[in-house]
Amino acid sequence: MNKFITGKLLFVFILLLSISSCKKENNPVMPEPEQRQVLMPLSIGNIWIIKVSFLDTLGNVTSTQFDTMKVLRDTTIEGKQWYITNWDIYRNEPDGLYIWLTKPHLIYKYPANAGDTYRTGSATVKIVSTNENHSVPYGTLKCYHYQLTYDNTNGYKQNNFTSPGVGYVSWESGTNTQITHKFYTSIRYELVSYSLKK
Repeated sequence: MNKFITGKLLFVFILLLSISSCKKENNPVMPEPEQRQVLMPLSIGNIWIIKVSFLDTLGNVTSTQFDTMKVLRDTTIEGKQWYITNWDIYRNEPDGLYIWLTKPHLIYKYPANAGDTYRTGSATVKIVSTNENHSVPYGTLKCYHYQLTYDNTNGYKQNNFTSPGVGYVSWESGTNTQITHKFYTSIRYELVSYSLKK
C-alpha cells in the first residue's frame, strides 16, 4: 500500500513538473530590447570640457586654452524639442545629430556605415569609420570618424570624431593662408572631461 501511494505521488509530481515545463516553453521570458544610444546626450546640465589648440601652417601648436560646452535648456522649434547649449542648438533624430541654423541641418549621420557620404550645408561628409579608436586628453574612445570636405577649399579635409553616448571627442577647424590661399587645420578641439545628467 505504501509503495502504491509513493508511486502515485511520484507520478503526480512528474506530471506537475512536465506541465510547469510546458508553460515555460509556451511563455518564454523575452529580454528587454536594447535602447540605441544617441550620438550626443542632450540632458539639461550635461557638460563637456574641451582643450582648444591653435596651430600654425606646419601643424605646430602655438597656444592652447580650455572651453566648456553645456546644455543650458530646451526649447520648442516647429513643434519639436531642441536643446540650447552655450555653443549651438541641437537635436537627436533617428538618423543622427541635427543643428539648428535658421533650419535643421544633419551634421552627423548616425547610425551609419563606413563609406557613407552625404551633404550638410556647404560640405560633403564621408564616414571613414564607425568603430575607430581615437585618443584625446580624456583617454581613448570608440568613435565615428567623419571627414568633411567644404566647397571652395581646394580639397581641404576636416576630421571630426564623435563617440555615441558621449558626444564630441575631437574636431577641427580650417582656414586659408593669406599668401598661398591654401587651407590648413588652424584649430583642434579635444575632449578633456565630461559630465552627463541622468
